[in-house]
Amino acid sequence: MKTTHFVLGNKGQVGAAIEFVLNACEDHEVTGFDLAGPKTCPTKGSIDVMHVTIPYGDEFLNIVGKWRVVLKENGLIIVHSTVPVGTCDYLDAVHSPIRGIHPDLVGGITTFVKFFGGARAIEAAGYFAACGCQAFPFACARSVEAMKLWSTTQYGLSIATEKAIHAYCAELGLSFDVVYTLANITYNLGYSILGKTGVQRPVLEHVPGPVGGHCVEPNFRLLNVQHPFVVFAHHILTEDAPEITLFYTESFDDDLGVDFEADFDPENTNGED
Repeated sequence: MKTTHFVLGNKGQVGAAIEFVLNACEDHEVTGFDLAGPKTCPTKGSIDVMHVTIPYGDEFLNIVGKWRVVLKENGLIIVHSTVPVGTCDYLDAVHSPIRGIHPDLVGGITTFVKFFGGARAIEAAGYFAACGCQAFPFACARSVEAMKLWSTTQYGLSIATEKAIHAYCAELGLSFDVVYTLANITYNLGYSILGKTGVQRPVLEHVPGPVGGHCVEPNFRLLNVQHPFVVFAHHILTEDAPEITLFYTESFDDDLGVDFEADFDPENTNGED
């Protein structure tokens, strides 16, 4: 019997990639739903694994909580979205962050080791190992959530450092190629020859403007709202970015535009109107 997988947010970059990877295994039966798409959904209690790929926001927990109804009694939730530390423990879910290059994330999912954190991490990792991914289960969801947040924050600080050096060189009429680019290329080469690859540095190409990026600033805000890092914040955050709040609730009542009583037809196992 095939395992039924449901991708919440399957039209986004993360969701589309997860759906594609899961379809590589013939033992998986994969369906999806996007909050901005047609209002069709699977039958209540018909899904083995729900994959959450929608961006984190004030309604995130509410949305995921309401969609639990599609799961079987012992159904599993895997959250691929980047979330604040503690989110997946609250949801009784496994966290499995995405690494890769936007917009095509399939290559990243199938190339990088994909971490899974939580009480059912081994089970969750098995579904992706069956698709050819390098899956690494770990018992603590909070550690895996923090790993993702700090990964993009480290990258953001590297970008901020490069931009500071570029501005410094421009102000003083110095060669950025010498001060930064050639300095770091030859630094890395020398330490590689000496067997000290652990001290190598990123060598980034200069791109005008703020730190930016698809994930760097939003992810840092999730980290910073729980544990403010004043030293880092002014390097990464832009003044006009929206504030982020953590939203925890015991009830899941917000209207998602889906009438669950009307749309869940026991005779309609394909989830189509």
